[in-house]
Amino acid sequence: MKKGSRKIARTSARPRPVTPAQGVPGYEGLVGEIGVLLDQARRTSARAVNAIMTATYWEIGRRIVEHEQQGKARAEYGEALLERLSRDLTARFGRGFSVNNLESMRTGKASLVRDDFPFERAAVNEHVFIVRVDDRIAEPTYVFYFLFSPRGKAEILRDHRGATIGGISRSFASQVRLPLPTLSEQCRIVEILDQADRLRCLRTEGDAKADRILPALFIKMFGDPVTNPTTWPKRTIGQLATVTTGSTPSRKKTECYGNHIEWVKSDNLNTPSHYITLAAEHLSEDGAKVGRTVPPGSTLVTCIAGSPSAIGNAALADREVAFNQQINAATPREGVDPYFLYAHFVIGKRLVQAASTEGMKGLVSKSRFSAIEFLAPPPELQERFGGQCKALCDQNELRLQQAAKLDRHFTVLLHRAFSGDLTVAWRTAHR
Repeated sequence: MKKGSRKIARTSARPRPVTPAQGVPGYEGLVGEIGVLLDQARRTSARAVNAIMTATYWEIGRRIVEHEQQGKARAEYGEALLERLSRDLTARFGRGFSVNNLESMRTGKASLVRDDFPFERAAVNEHVFIVRVDDRIAEPTYVFYFLFSPRGKAEILRDHRGATIGGISRSFASQVRLPLPTLSEQCRIVEILDQADRLRCLRTEGDAKADRILPALFIKMFGDPVTNPTTWPKRTIGQLATVTTGSTPSRKKTECYGNHIEWVKSDNLNTPSHYITLAAEHLSEDGAKVGRTVPPGSTLVTCIAGSPSAIGNAALADREVAFNQQINAATPREGVDPYFLYAHFVIGKRLVQAASTEGMKGLVSKSRFSAIEFLAPPPELQERFGGQCKALCDQNELRLQQAAKLDRHFTVLLHRAFSGDLTVAWRTAHR
């Protein structure tokens, strides 16, 4: 990173011993989030596709890194994760998701150590470079925001190399070039971006608090569904709902696939939404006859998964859908409120997991699923709860839309910040 011949940063890396992490926590959710990102990007107009896909790949890389951080990832674990993601994403979306491509999406992720960093000292492993900025020339936070932006990551990846598991060298710092206005302008840009980022943080904090309302409401009205302290009568899921196991029409019969009805998979269930997200694949009318469909108001539950933690993930159908064999659907019988049934699955996820077979992969058969006992309070109480639950679910959809809007605005600000279009003084200087 240079302005003329002056260096504004230097890099260093301090390796430490590493050990592989065990398991892949939240893997199904990671795949689901990536699937949603790609589905949204691929529905974009052809004129904007390059810019949108570039931003999408940047976002995918961010999700992979955050997933690894939550799992206390180490080098060996990271490689295994990429190999698994490569297989699963290629199976769903086709070419373009080799390990090397995924590594490129992940490489270049930037984070800033701020004043509120909780540790006095910390170390990094051999896959991380520490960039120390000369604050006589550049504001460190300004440099961070540049490296964090899609444009900054593209600059970093100019140094990317490697045919299998690629990476960048320490020399990337001498190759990255960034716009460098006066320090006062840099500080003004940082102030604007900090304010925008703060809004995103507040939105995230608000969402986290709002997410606690539904479980609290359910427990207040009905108690813990696992321990049943209020001694409500119990019924099996099979008594409360019609249970349907999904299916996969033969891939050899291409006429079974088309655009008649969505074909839902488990990654459409494990998302921030209470409702099933838009499926990537659809069945034709012939496929719908061969497959299994359920009406709106049904709760779809993951009952076969590569990770036991994904067993019991649930989402509510707000439209008729088809679904694959990894999912059991519960369509409420007369007198059972659909939102009560859905919330029971969410709050009582442990009940479904307890019915799962042991082993690396979780599995709950239709018979075991149908035999799980749920609370069965009076229909009028279920209905009262259902009305409040629906309002909370709908409000959650609005919050998700608002969060997505804030993210889009922040991405636009990042672009404007480094194109000379964010502050009046810099716009004037660039005329």
